[in-house]
Amino acid sequence: PVSEETLPRLGKSAKLQFIRELRHRDAAHARRVVESLWPNEPANTRADLLRLLQTGLTHEDRAFLEALSSDRAQSVRETAAQLLARIAGTQAFAERMANLKRHIEVAYKGLLRRTKVLKFKAADSSGARHGEAEEQRRLLEGLGIGDVASALGETPETLLAAAEASEEAGLLPLLLLQLAAQTDDKIKDLHFIADGEVLVLCQPLGDGDPGLRSADAVPRRDH
Repeated sequence: PVSEETLPRLGKSAKLQFIRELRHRDAAHARRVVESLWPNEPANTRADLLRLLQTGLTHEDRAFLEALSSDRAQSVRETAAQLLARIAGTQAFAERMANLKRHIEVAYKGLLRRTKVLKFKAADSSGARHGEAEEQRRLLEGLGIGDVASALGETPETLLAAAEASEEAGLLPLLLLQLAAQTDDKIKDLHFIADGEVLVLCQPLGDGDPGLRSADAVPRRDH
């Protein structure tokens, strides 16, 4: 049977599955188990174990991640840096928020009735939709709607209102709504369903109807 006692003697897949399940139940305990395994694992296993910590990532993980800046494996150093950039209060997070502000702007449209909208400044000047979508995903990956709103000087509510009013921000409004759906009870039952080359954003039909209606679509990341 798989247990903390037998885990060091088991293969990589068993270790990853054990940590994945434990991280969902008790994130801090899972990190401590990873730390106990760390000295005896090869680089590829260490990097894969580390990626599992993105589930339930908190400030409690910060010290462990910061200590990995000198790890001998580049894959581990890079993964640790990516996770630190998701933790508010770290230098990596501050740099990420500054980069986000360079690419996403809250502006106004209209003369008589001023309405907030979002503008996206792509680093890729080619205008390719796929490239812009991936850039927007990278900017927002692993963040909460509160993180993004705070960086832009907004509340989650005003940011989502600006997103809804935006017509030239690419997929940014949908990606922000997806972030909000992680924590907002009013929209937490949104669904992203794979359909060919897109993820279709759906909502329950309501009135006890278990069906879903399509709201919009986002290009699939795995295509």
